Amino acid sequence: MINIKRPKSKTALIAETASEHLFTIAAGLFGVLILGLGTYIVVKSNSVKTSGGSVAGIQIDKTENSETDLLNTIAQESNYKYFFDALTKTGLYNTLKGEEVYTILVPSDSAFKAMGGSELNKLFANKDRLTKLVQNHIINGKLNRLDFDKVEFMKADSGRLITIKKTDLGTLFNNSKLMSSGTEATNGIIYEIDSLIL
Repeated sequence: MINIKRPKSKTALIAETASEHLFTIAAGLFGVLILGLGTYIVVKSNSVKTSGGSVAGIQIDKTENSETDLLNTIAQESNYKYFFDALTKTGLYNTLKGEEVYTILVPSDSAFKAMGGSELNKLFANKDRLTKLVQNHIINGKLNRLDFDKVEFMKADSGRLITIKKTDLGTLFNNSKLMSSGTEATNGIIYEIDSLIL
Protein backbone atom coordinates (compact mmCIF):
# COMPACT_ATOMS: atom_id res chain seq x y z
CA MET A 1 0.00 0.00 0.00
CA ILE A 2 1.29 3.42 -0.93
CA ASN A 3 0.71 6.30 1.53
CA ILE A 4 0.16 9.51 -0.45
CA LYS A 5 0.54 12.70 1.58
CA ARG A 6 -2.17 15.08 0.56
CA PRO A 7 -1.66 18.85 0.94
CA LYS A 8 -3.58 20.40 3.83
CA SER A 9 -6.54 22.63 3.03
CA LYS A 10 -6.43 26.37 3.81
CA THR A 11 -8.95 25.92 6.61
CA ALA A 12 -6.82 23.24 8.24
CA LEU A 13 -3.68 25.41 7.98
CA ILE A 14 -5.48 28.40 9.57
CA ALA A 15 -6.87 26.22 12.37
CA GLU A 16 -3.43 24.73 13.04
CA THR A 17 -1.75 28.15 13.10
CA ALA A 18 -4.49 29.59 15.33
CA SER A 19 -4.24 26.69 17.80
CA GLU A 20 -0.49 27.24 18.13
CA HIS A 21 -1.02 30.93 18.99
CA LEU A 22 -4.36 30.57 20.79
CA PHE A 23 -3.08 31.78 24.16
CA THR A 24 -1.43 34.87 22.63
CA ILE A 25 -4.61 35.76 20.71
CA ALA A 26 -6.80 35.27 23.80
CA ALA A 27 -4.48 37.39 25.97
CA GLY A 28 -4.49 40.17 23.35
CA LEU A 29 -8.30 40.19 23.11
CA PHE A 30 -8.60 40.20 26.90
CA GLY A 31 -6.23 43.18 27.10
CA VAL A 32 -8.26 45.12 24.51
CA LEU A 33 -11.46 44.33 26.43
CA ILE A 34 -10.01 45.55 29.74
CA LEU A 35 -8.63 48.72 28.12
CA GLY A 36 -11.99 49.46 26.49
CA LEU A 37 -13.89 48.88 29.72
CA GLY A 38 -11.52 51.09 31.67
CA THR A 39 -11.86 53.91 29.14
CA TYR A 40 -15.66 53.61 29.22
CA ILE A 41 -15.73 53.87 33.03
CA VAL A 42 -13.49 56.96 33.06
CA VAL A 43 -15.49 58.72 30.32
CA LYS A 44 -18.81 57.81 31.95
CA SER A 45 -17.76 59.02 35.41
CA ASN A 46 -16.52 62.33 33.96
CA SER A 47 -19.75 62.87 32.05
CA VAL A 48 -21.81 62.26 35.20
CA LYS A 49 -19.84 64.91 37.08
CA THR A 50 -19.73 67.61 34.45
CA SER A 51 -22.45 67.00 31.93
CA GLY A 52 -24.90 69.78 31.74
CA GLY A 53 -27.72 69.38 29.42
CA SER A 54 -29.60 71.74 27.26
CA VAL A 55 -32.66 73.65 28.38
CA ALA A 56 -34.40 75.51 25.55
CA GLY A 57 -31.19 75.16 23.54
CA ILE A 58 -29.07 76.73 26.29
CA GLN A 59 -26.20 74.72 27.69
CA ILE A 60 -26.68 74.29 31.42
CA ASP A 61 -23.98 73.03 33.76
CA LYS A 62 -25.59 70.83 36.40
CA THR A 63 -22.42 69.98 38.26
CA GLU A 64 -23.16 69.59 41.94
CA ASN A 65 -21.31 71.44 44.70
CA SER A 66 -19.61 73.90 42.41
CA GLU A 67 -20.14 77.61 42.06
CA THR A 68 -21.68 78.43 38.69
CA ASP A 69 -22.63 81.57 36.79
CA LEU A 70 -25.91 83.39 37.40
CA LEU A 71 -27.79 81.63 34.60
CA ASN A 72 -26.82 78.13 35.75
CA THR A 73 -27.61 79.00 39.36
CA ILE A 74 -31.10 80.17 38.37
CA ALA A 75 -31.62 77.12 36.13
CA GLN A 76 -30.79 74.73 38.98
CA GLU A 77 -33.34 76.29 41.37
CA SER A 78 -36.73 74.58 41.08
CA ASN A 79 -38.57 77.70 42.33
CA TYR A 80 -37.30 79.99 39.52
CA LYS A 81 -38.75 78.24 36.46
CA TYR A 82 -40.85 81.17 35.25
CA PHE A 83 -37.97 83.63 35.55
CA PHE A 84 -35.67 81.21 33.72
CA ASP A 85 -38.28 80.82 30.97
CA ALA A 86 -38.52 84.61 30.72
CA LEU A 87 -34.73 84.85 30.37
CA THR A 88 -34.73 82.32 27.52
CA LYS A 89 -37.72 83.83 25.68
CA THR A 90 -36.22 87.33 25.75
CA GLY A 91 -32.65 86.25 24.98
CA LEU A 92 -31.44 87.97 28.16
CA TYR A 93 -29.90 84.71 29.38
CA ASN A 94 -26.73 85.73 27.51
CA THR A 95 -26.36 88.68 29.90
CA LEU A 96 -26.12 86.33 32.87
CA LYS A 97 -23.51 84.04 31.28
CA GLY A 98 -20.89 86.72 30.66
CA GLU A 99 -18.15 88.22 32.82
CA GLU A 100 -20.14 91.30 33.88
CA VAL A 101 -21.22 91.21 37.53
CA TYR A 102 -24.92 91.58 38.44
CA THR A 103 -27.35 91.53 41.32
CA ILE A 104 -30.48 89.62 40.32
CA LEU A 105 -33.80 89.97 42.15
CA VAL A 106 -35.55 86.76 41.14
CA PRO A 107 -39.31 86.54 41.66
CA SER A 108 -40.35 83.09 42.86
CA ASP A 109 -42.70 80.99 40.74
CA SER A 110 -45.55 81.85 43.11
CA ALA A 111 -44.92 85.56 42.38
CA PHE A 112 -45.54 84.90 38.68
CA LYS A 113 -48.56 82.69 39.38
CA ALA A 114 -50.12 85.48 41.47
CA MET A 115 -50.73 87.33 38.18
CA GLY A 116 -53.28 84.70 37.19
CA GLY A 117 -53.09 82.34 34.23
CA SER A 118 -54.61 84.68 31.63
CA GLU A 119 -52.41 87.66 32.52
CA LEU A 120 -49.34 85.43 32.72
CA ASN A 121 -49.99 84.09 29.22
CA LYS A 122 -50.34 87.64 27.89
CA LEU A 123 -47.07 88.63 29.56
CA PHE A 124 -45.13 85.74 27.99
CA ALA A 125 -46.74 86.39 24.59
CA ASN A 126 -45.52 90.01 24.58
CA LYS A 127 -41.72 89.91 24.15
CA ASP A 128 -41.19 93.68 24.67
CA ARG A 129 -43.18 93.70 27.90
CA LEU A 130 -41.48 90.53 29.11
CA THR A 131 -38.03 91.94 28.30
CA LYS A 132 -38.72 95.09 30.32
CA LEU A 133 -40.02 93.01 33.22
CA VAL A 134 -36.87 90.84 33.28
CA GLN A 135 -34.64 93.94 33.04
CA ASN A 136 -36.49 95.38 36.09
CA HIS A 137 -34.93 92.54 38.09
CA ILE A 138 -31.32 92.88 36.85
CA ILE A 139 -29.01 95.41 38.54
CA ASN A 140 -25.51 96.09 37.27
CA GLY A 141 -22.90 95.40 39.96
CA LYS A 142 -22.95 93.18 43.02
CA LEU A 143 -24.77 94.26 46.17
CA ASN A 144 -24.18 92.17 49.27
CA ARG A 145 -26.87 91.79 51.92
CA LEU A 146 -25.30 94.47 54.15
CA ASP A 147 -25.25 96.96 51.25
CA PHE A 148 -29.04 97.19 51.42
CA ASP A 149 -28.67 98.98 54.78
CA LYS A 150 -26.53 101.68 53.15
CA VAL A 151 -28.21 102.16 49.76
CA GLU A 152 -31.59 103.86 49.31
CA PHE A 153 -32.20 102.93 45.70
CA MET A 154 -30.78 100.97 42.76
CA LYS A 155 -31.13 101.42 39.03
CA ALA A 156 -32.29 98.35 37.12
CA ASP A 157 -31.17 97.52 33.56
CA SER A 158 -34.55 98.74 32.33
CA GLY A 159 -33.75 102.21 33.73
CA ARG A 160 -36.31 101.84 36.50
CA LEU A 161 -35.33 103.08 39.96
CA ILE A 162 -35.91 100.55 42.72
CA THR A 163 -36.20 101.95 46.22
CA ILE A 164 -34.85 99.97 49.15
CA LYS A 165 -36.81 100.27 52.40
CA LYS A 166 -36.18 98.68 55.78
CA THR A 167 -39.53 97.94 57.47
CA ASP A 168 -40.89 95.81 60.30
CA LEU A 169 -41.77 93.24 57.61
CA GLY A 170 -38.19 93.14 56.34
CA THR A 171 -36.39 94.68 53.37
CA LEU A 172 -38.58 95.85 50.50
CA PHE A 173 -37.57 96.59 46.91
CA ASN A 174 -40.42 98.90 45.90
CA ASN A 175 -43.23 96.61 47.14
CA SER A 176 -41.40 93.30 46.73
CA LYS A 177 -40.15 91.65 49.91
CA LEU A 178 -36.66 90.18 50.15
CA MET A 179 -37.03 86.45 50.84
CA SER A 180 -33.44 85.17 50.94
CA SER A 181 -30.01 86.06 52.23
CA GLY A 182 -28.51 85.73 48.75
CA THR A 183 -27.04 82.97 46.58
CA GLU A 184 -23.52 83.58 45.29
CA ALA A 185 -22.60 82.92 41.67
CA THR A 186 -19.30 83.37 39.84
CA ASN A 187 -20.53 86.60 38.27
CA GLY A 188 -22.85 88.06 40.88
CA ILE A 189 -25.51 87.30 43.45
CA ILE A 190 -29.17 86.28 43.41
CA TYR A 191 -31.88 87.34 45.87
CA GLU A 192 -35.37 85.86 45.89
CA ILE A 193 -38.32 88.27 46.12
CA ASP A 194 -42.00 87.53 46.70
CA SER A 195 -43.54 89.64 43.91
CA LEU A 196 -42.79 91.05 40.47
CA ILE A 197 -41.27 94.49 40.02
CA LEU A 198 -43.55 95.81 37.28
